[in-house]
Amino acid sequence: MIKRNFFIFFKALPFILFILFTQKRFVIFGARRTLSEKYHSKSAKWLTRIIAALGPTFIKLAQVISTRADFLPTAYLDALSTLQDEVPPVPFYRIKPIIEKDSGKSINDIFEEFNEEPLAAASVAQVYRAVYKEKDVIVKVIRPDIEKNVAIDIKTLKSVLNLLKIFFPQNKSIQSISVVLREFSVTIYEEMDLIHETKNIKEFRKIAKELDFIIIPKTYSELTSKNIMVMDFHKGVKITHFKQIREMGLEPKKIIDKLIEFYIYQSLVTGIVHADPHPGNILVNGEGRIIMLDFGLVIHISEDTKQNLIKAVLAGIKEDIPGIIDAYYALGIINKEVSRQLLESMAGKLYKVLSQKDISSKKIQVIITEIMKSFYAFPFELPQNLVYIFKTAALLEGIGTAYNPSYNLVKDIIPVAKRYIKETELGKSFSPVNFIKNGFEQLKEFINDTRRLMHVAYSEDFRVKIHPTNISGLENFLIHVIKRLIASVIGGFIGIISALIFIEYKNFYMLVAGLAVSAFTVFLSVAFPIKTTYGYSTLLDVFRHRNNGSD
Repeated sequence: MIKRNFFIFFKALPFILFILFTQKRFVIFGARRTLSEKYHSKSAKWLTRIIAALGPTFIKLAQVISTRADFLPTAYLDALSTLQDEVPPVPFYRIKPIIEKDSGKSINDIFEEFNEEPLAAASVAQVYRAVYKEKDVIVKVIRPDIEKNVAIDIKTLKSVLNLLKIFFPQNKSIQSISVVLREFSVTIYEEMDLIHETKNIKEFRKIAKELDFIIIPKTYSELTSKNIMVMDFHKGVKITHFKQIREMGLEPKKIIDKLIEFYIYQSLVTGIVHADPHPGNILVNGEGRIIMLDFGLVIHISEDTKQNLIKAVLAGIKEDIPGIIDAYYALGIINKEVSRQLLESMAGKLYKVLSQKDISSKKIQVIITEIMKSFYAFPFELPQNLVYIFKTAALLEGIGTAYNPSYNLVKDIIPVAKRYIKETELGKSFSPVNFIKNGFEQLKEFINDTRRLMHVAYSEDFRVKIHPTNISGLENFLIHVIKRLIASVIGGFIGIISALIFIEYKNFYMLVAGLAVSAFTVFLSVAFPIKTTYGYSTLLDVFRHRNNGSD
């Protein structure tokens, strides 16, 4: 573990120092530099190379983070999204003992044929072709020592984040990464348990009965263990191999539409979501049916979350921006401290962009990036149960844009969502009769609330309450600033007193000691982190922000 930690530390240290020493004009002091796109692009590529070298845990975690446009600049998101979960295969002589130990038999006694060359090699498992009971099958085997290495990496990452939280307790990016890491530390162990994956496959085979265009391979329970799984082999081509799909007499857009329908059905009807839809896990056969693979990462959405997702989609269909914001509050995506007026303004702009026809994804990305800059200063959070939902949406849009750069996932979701929402309990409540009934109930509540408001105003007892968290946050911020200013003044007095003592007694050592204490006190007061709502870390940052705001 110590060796691994040293490797991570020395691999990441040059990049960390480079970032720290290039942010401010005089290394750690002075105004923040205006950094060029070239700088960010160079840094992002360097970070991506480091993550790739650190191995599967960091690659998988970075893939999730690369879908989070709320706390990473675009250059870094683009670079991280290029990371592939592909690694050199482990030699078969290390895989063979795992199969024979878990099955209790030799490979020749189990399979009529077994191809020792892996069909695919990912960070968690390797896949082989074989013949079992005269059927073509796939044998999936967990890589040796992967669980031990992942445990070390997660422990190291948690320790680093806990340390950063001490120095930057209100930093929203650190909080967001912590949420992602908590969810990741659960799902990665599920991915490394093939018994768990087999259970997920059984759930999805039931779903596939309702959607005849989906194929979920059959598994063989007699050969399933924590480390090995055997399933039927289905021939198909990757969903992004559009030329081959056309040669099969199929239309790629129709296949993508079917895939979107499958994911809408998962999210809004069943609440069980296959959360790793990268092209290698989605094949298309000659009949135009979609073959889904790799069920290690499956998310179960709670009923409350599912209902709020439906409300968000319904509000989107009706172009009801306040309704979308309400649903986001209910989902826990938006912190209550965020200005609702700003949110509605920015969400309206986003919706207009996403609803435009014939606009390229690159143009959309540029516009959205500009809008997202308005959000960086505010406390956004992504709940643990939605981390992989957002990742899934990003991967699906990636498949669409690979086919057509102008592809718009939001526009394709709406007509399918309308159809399936009718099958949900919430959707059924929007029948004409229920709609009228709910309207009368809301009107009754409005009349009662108005009567109470007028009564309070008439009795001259009308009051406006400020949320206590806002007051306490402001108080804490002011207390911190005042303490630092007092410490700076004290440090200055120590320096003056030391100089006077030197003038009187000519004690050079006293002067040096006094000036050292003075400088150290002033440095701490200026450079030590302060808790703030907007994530400023030092007193210098606070005053610099104030100056920038007045320009």
